[in-house]
Amino acid sequence: MSSDFLIKLIEAVCVAAVTAAVPPAFTALSNRRTQHLSARRDAFLGRWEGEGSDFYIKDSSQPKTTFTLSLTFTSVGRTIKADGILQEAGAATPDQLSFSGTFYNDDYIQLSYANKSLARKQLGVVVAGLSPDGLTQTGYYAGFSSGRAAVVAGEITIKKKA
Repeated sequence: MSSDFLIKLIEAVCVAAVTAAVPPAFTALSNRRTQHLSARRDAFLGRWEGEGSDFYIKDSSQPKTTFTLSLTFTSVGRTIKADGILQEAGAATPDQLSFSGTFYNDDYIQLSYANKSLARKQLGVVVAGLSPDGLTQTGYYAGFSSGRAAVVAGEITIKKKA
């Protein structure tokens, strides 16, 4: 056998080995990502409902508000996402919000949020902690309220729904 033939044979075997090994490696990596959820992190997932209220508004001539909040959390690896409906007291229609963030540890999440309607400039951040029994999240938000054209901050309390 010539050395060129031997080199091509080795190359072909290596390509075949890599081609056979890559798809299972991606599958294993994907499955590994979902195993990062502990029981505490898993408790964050699902449907939550509760309320919140402002304790700060930059433009003090604007009213502080209260609202109800309904969230559905999902997770892909270390990333947590949520779709939410926020109904301000006295508002005619609810706001549809999109949340995305990470688990800080097994007790806290940090999320950025924005209104799903790009015409409405409503955005901010939320940090929430999970209660010891895994049934309540309490936290704080800070963001921009388009309805009041002001920076606001407040607190939320939401409870797990079955």
